[in-house]
Amino acid sequence: MKKAVSLLLVMVLAVLAFTGCSNETGKPDYSDDPEEQVTLRWVMPWYQQTDFAMVQEEINKLMEELMPNTKLQLVLDSAMGDKWALWMSGKTSFDLAHAGYANDLQAEIMKNSYLDLTELVDQYAPTIKAEMDEYPVSYLTGTYNGKLYAVPNIQYHIKETPLLRITKKLEPYVDIDKIYNAAFSSPKTTEELYIALDEMLSKADAAREEGVGKVNVDIARLYGMLPKRGYIFIGGQKSNICYDPYAETPKVINFYETDEFKMFMKYASKWYKSGNIAQDVLTSVDPDISGGQIMIVDGGRNGFEHGEKSIVDGNSIVISLNNPEHDVLGSHTIGSLYTYTTIPFTAEHPARAMQFMELLRTEKGAPLLNMICYGIEGVHYKKLSDKLIDPFDYDQQGTSGSKYGIANWLTGNMFNQYIVNPPYDETTVAYGRNYYDNYIKNVRKTALYGFNFDIQPVKNQMSQILNINTEYEPQLAYGVLQDYESTYTLMLDRLKAAGLADVIESFQKQADDYIAKNQ
Repeated sequence: MKKAVSLLLVMVLAVLAFTGCSNETGKPDYSDDPEEQVTLRWVMPWYQQTDFAMVQEEINKLMEELMPNTKLQLVLDSAMGDKWALWMSGKTSFDLAHAGYANDLQAEIMKNSYLDLTELVDQYAPTIKAEMDEYPVSYLTGTYNGKLYAVPNIQYHIKETPLLRITKKLEPYVDIDKIYNAAFSSPKTTEELYIALDEMLSKADAAREEGVGKVNVDIARLYGMLPKRGYIFIGGQKSNICYDPYAETPKVINFYETDEFKMFMKYASKWYKSGNIAQDVLTSVDPDISGGQIMIVDGGRNGFEHGEKSIVDGNSIVISLNNPEHDVLGSHTIGSLYTYTTIPFTAEHPARAMQFMELLRTEKGAPLLNMICYGIEGVHYKKLSDKLIDPFDYDQQGTSGSKYGIANWLTGNMFNQYIVNPPYDETTVAYGRNYYDNYIKNVRKTALYGFNFDIQPVKNQMSQILNINTEYEPQLAYGVLQDYESTYTLMLDRLKAAGLADVIESFQKQADDYIAKNQ
């Protein structure tokens, strides 16, 4: 999922075969006869539920009204990620396809799996064209070398800052001011924050006879956020290559050699030995988190008033960690949103597919978008208001056991959809709207804003490095090793042998060239 020149040539020829001839300008001819009867095939990594056929029929009744001479065939396959490479090598025809969650968007762009959408958007999609200005950061993640390959599915449940969630029964032992001040004082996580957390754990564990129970740290979530605060990572998922966006001259480095990573290893080791990390953390999907709990909530500041340090959310105290004044925009990673709509190179009707994508982004197409997501009113959900709905057999999003329900984040711009209540409401959407309209547009842009690092020159080295990271990182970051120093040294040696220096040199040159070009 995630080849030789001959294969590349075959794929290029396939693109020409499916997209027609070029016009006199040398660009692909994406003309469309609106009178031609067309069936669009849209593949997504989802479940074909009990009422799928019923909803499919109703969708096409609505299609007759909104997009004459066009039918839609939803291809829902939860194993899409496993099948994608086979489908593309066999040139299986899809007019639209999900990308990101089930497959690596950048890797598939490199394989020529998707069409460049730039001309299609210019011809057929004024709303999407406007969205590119409305959501520039989101659209950058679907853009490679200045060409748009994937239209991001816009979401309103924003996750722009880490929040620390602590079980409320630990309130007597937590120093909220100390945690908040340590986090807000620096864009990176300093030892003061770990000291505050460690003190809380020690006090709570000492009071076990008071019924607190053993306090458990969700170490995987903490690792995903705390030590990595203040760095921008490049090179793909599980990459250890990063840079400091606050530095006057960005320097590409190995994250594992930073003080932040070393500090996290130290405290993770201590907490594992004291029993505050589940002993089966490496092998269990859901490690034991009975008793008290501290974890990271990768979420937004929704619910926080200006300057407020913490809020009570149910049985938890939630503490805001990031100071908005430290927020910056740096380079982006293609596919980092994990949810996009693309037009594969095997598309038989790319022009009609783009027109359909455009329809779903408009007010006119909202009823169709909602039907694709949520099914039929009165059968699969009831309306609570003009925008809020309550599905009959699921919360948040459909499951394999639901009669019908496709995840809203797979299908388009969530601002055009009904709001599933629970868990969302008008406040959630308003927060998301403010994020795009006001917050993101005012965040400071660093020297590498708008740039995407190209892994192609070092893809072989990066492949080896990512494999090494997958093997060693959890052991070191989750604290499970009695002697983590020797394993840490071994990992660094293996990374060096895999060509880490070549990767850093390549990325640094790319960064320097981009900055020099845009000064």
